[in-house]
Amino acid sequence: MVKKSFRSASCFVTLLSFALLTLTVSCAGNTPVGKDNITVSIEPLRYVMESIAGDRYNINVLTPAGASPETYQLTPQQLTQLRESRMYVRMGTLGFESNQLNKITESIPHIFSVKASAGLTPLWKEGYGSESDSINTDPHTWTSPINMKTIAKNICEALCEMDTTNRELFSHNMKHFSEHMDSIDASVRQMLADVPTRSFLVYHPSLGYFARDYGLRQISLEHNGKSPSAERMERLVKQCREDSVRVIFLQKEYSERSVRAIAEELDAKIVVVNPLSYDWNTEILNIAKALSR
Repeated sequence: MVKKSFRSASCFVTLLSFALLTLTVSCAGNTPVGKDNITVSIEPLRYVMESIAGDRYNINVLTPAGASPETYQLTPQQLTQLRESRMYVRMGTLGFESNQLNKITESIPHIFSVKASAGLTPLWKEGYGSESDSINTDPHTWTSPINMKTIAKNICEALCEMDTTNRELFSHNMKHFSEHMDSIDASVRQMLADVPTRSFLVYHPSLGYFARDYGLRQISLEHNGKSPSAERMERLVKQCREDSVRVIFLQKEYSERSVRAIAEELDAKIVVVNPLSYDWNTEILNIAKALSR
């Protein structure tokens, strides 16, 4: 009798273990485990990539929040992530890309390396060298909805080449993304249509492409990556007065103290922006709203 009970209990435990194992395997099938990795340089590229690729890939971002993509140093863990990725999407204009990543990706034979800014017309940095030197171009190409359409097109074409099975999905998503960029572009133009003051002041010159595409003038406090001298500050205040500047954009990485004095002198409003945010739509529309008030 005892032996029979023991055999029954043993059989029950075995069946229970099998059921739990089956449930575990079934649940594992609904998780993102097993997805291939794609690595991108900055958060706005993750926004574009996820818009085009959907949830087909795990997207890793190299530049963490608050870090400068001009000077950021990669960690060993990030280098491992990069080597394990099927695709790496670089903006192609950022300091840490040219300083660290170009040679690294050349040593990874299996990776698709994509320059997202290919085909864009560059802006040249004021006060730098000749226009034949690509180092002197404004790297912030993603701050324009018009540019973002080209960036997305480059990413979509690369995805279609790498993953032909999902080509139809990528093309479908690209179409919707392009329409969305057109909608944002139209909203920005409408907000800025009757704005009398076409100039704005910014600490770090990150909105040059936005200014170019909407007939605005960007005046930068920072010059060649350095804080303004007293002499430059005096010239800028004079220029801002002549242009009736009423808005000063400050990236969230900088302290308000760096622009508070000039804001008081100009009676201008300080607006904190984050061009490196994943929430790209909100940032672009908030910039336009600030200028339209």
